Amino acid sequence: VSTQSTGEIHPNKHHSPHTNMADSSVEAVFKRIDTNSDGKVGKGELIEALKRKHVPEDKIPAFIAKLYSKFGVDETHEVTLDEFKGYFEKAKTDPEFAEVFKHLGL
Repeated sequence: VSTQSTGEIHPNKHHSPHTNMADSSVEAVFKRIDTNSDGKVGKGELIEALKRKHVPEDKIPAFIAKLYSKFGVDETHEVTLDEFKGYFEKAKTDPEFAEVFKHLGL
């Protein structure tokens, strides 16, 4: 009797590699932005991420306002990984939202 069952050792083998790559890429960017590793991204972390991506400092306040407006939350909200992934999914159909994620490295 075999102790290995098909598909259970490598569960990602049967999923689209593009989906897994996108998920891991979004997660990697989230982790880079989440500099205090608390599982949430706050306004300060987003500002620092944009600075690291060489977004001009005079453009960052408007960019942050646009980002939070697109997220549909106020600027005190801290974004979780699941929320971040959801926002990334929305960005696929919204060119303005996609621009936000482009600046964050996606």
